[in-house]
Order: sequence, then structure tokens, then C-alpha cells
Amino acid sequence: MARTKGVSAAFIKELMRRAAQTSIMQGDGEAVTSRDLAEALDDMLFTGGRLNVRLLGGATEETSGY
Repeated sequence: MARTKGVSAAFIKELMRRAAQTSIMQGDGEAVTSRDLAEALDDMLFTGGRLNVRLLGGATEETSGY
């Protein structure tokens, strides 16, 4: 995904945790879907604000394209 280019391992770990949590809350929790992943990523990048991205080692605006 271009939106995760240059992020840290901690960012990816939190993204997977949130995607799994979303899957459990919105579905049967059997599998994480691309929709779950996209929702978790949007939450981390936009809802959580810039501080959230910086704390988790997100890429800068220039490299991430958001």
C-alpha cells in the first residue's frame, strides 16, 4: 500500500491490531478484510491526527501521500 510506505514497524503492528479489532467488532472476526484494514488506516492517519502518526512512526507527508 502506498499509504504505508516508509512507516515504522510499530505503526504496522498497531495497524494490524486495529484492523483485527475492527473485524471483530463489525463482523464475525474470522478474517481481516481489506475494508477492515482501510478503516483502521484511515482512523490512524486522519481521525487520530498528526500526533498519532508521529508517535507510531508514520511517514512524513512528503513520502506518504496523505
